Amino acid sequence: MTRQAASRKSLTRHDASMRAVAYYRSGPTDEASTIDRQREQVRKWAEKHGLEIVREFEDRDTSALEKQPRPGFGELKEWVKQDRDLRYILCRDPSRWCRFVDSDLAVSYYRKCLKAGRRVVYTILDMPPEADSLYSTFLHFHRWLAAPSCCQHGARVQRGRMFGARKIS
Repeated sequence: MTRQAASRKSLTRHDASMRAVAYYRSGPTDEASTIDRQREQVRKWAEKHGLEIVREFEDRDTSALEKQPRPGFGELKEWVKQDRDLRYILCRDPSRWCRFVDSDLAVSYYRKCLKAGRRVVYTILDMPPEADSLYSTFLHFHRWLAAPSCCQHGARVQRGRMFGARKIS
């Protein structure tokens, strides 16, 4: 029996070390099914790894760049502060988690979660190894990869708004 299978076999529903919350976000230009696809992927990943998702948070039609509030993300932050038995925060990928073009800002909340004993897991990148010194470099690289697409998307949204404003006037 593999180590993963053994850990799943011994898991009880009340094992706090296997409790997780999930976060999903879709942007204003994303397809309507974006959150559904994220939820499906994250739930499959959690089941495969023997994690119990105890709460899900989402923000629909929320830009990664604008300063509009993300109520789901705000609720997630409060839940993380209050639930002492929570171990994991699951999110499909760094572009869904953070709204920061500056990857250092994305890291700041990630680090706060780590200090509170919560591991943020980007399920598309798989489970972070417990003691792998290169994993943080791997994550930073993926955040860096996401930043240009955020900038390009933001520029397209801004051009669209400017074009729309010119048409109206």
